[in-house]
Amino acid sequence: MSRRKVSTTIYLEPMQFDLLRLLAQRTRLPMAELIRDGSDMILRAYADLLPELAEAQAEVQAANQKCLQVMN
Repeated sequence: MSRRKVSTTIYLEPMQFDLLRLLAQRTRLPMAELIRDGSDMILRAYADLLPELAEAQAEVQAANQKCLQVMN
């Protein structure tokens, strides 16, 4: 996603942090990207509670599709 990102702080359980760090190392993806991807998954799962964000969800999904095409 090329849009400007907003800085935030999250608090993780030690096990969550350790596993996320291990996943980041194995996938060679930044932890922040993995967290953003997880956030996108949650937003899609609860999309029915956020109808006003349907357009934004479609935009995120299109961006994810574009990234997948570039990676292949």
